[in-house]
Amino acid sequence: SLTKSAIIPHKTALELSRLLAGYTEDVTVVMADSQMAANVGDSYLVSRLIDGQYPDYAQIIPPSFNATILIERQSLSSALKTSGIFSRGTGTVTVKYDSEKQNMVVSAVSHDVGESTAELPAEISGTNGSVMLNYRYVLDVLGTVSADAITVKVVDENAPVIFVPQGDTTYMYLVMPIKG
Repeated sequence: SLTKSAIIPHKTALELSRLLAGYTEDVTVVMADSQMAANVGDSYLVSRLIDGQYPDYAQIIPPSFNATILIERQSLSSALKTSGIFSRGTGTVTVKYDSEKQNMVVSAVSHDVGESTAELPAEISGTNGSVMLNYRYVLDVLGTVSADAITVKVVDENAPVIFVPQGDTTYMYLVMPIKG
């Protein structure tokens, strides 16, 4: 079998995952220059391919981190939703982490509405620091994964922040920080 890589549209990926859910037989996939076809049982899916090369995402994943934070997913989600109300359209929240206190503080300030601060217990190893993030992007990963806890890996306020569900090393979500 030949190995070929291609970029498919998001809708095609969703439809293909729906067709493959629970399917255990072999699947035939045929690719041409600009189209692909997949035969899944009685279903036949044809789609265009997206022209170009997939970005080398591995290049932007930091090789090491200064802080690793293990935090309860639902608590972080609630704190982000509350702070998000106070971010007034910018979506910016500040996440401070302290390894001595073993806590994370999620905050947002709006001159019109006021401010929100939530202090959450966390297992933190490494240095202390803070990072500004768009809370909506973090909520995306927290709503997608089902793990009870999530590991947050931080270099500093300028490098990508990595989110990994506890117990699942196959999934990684990267969020770029907002420059202050």
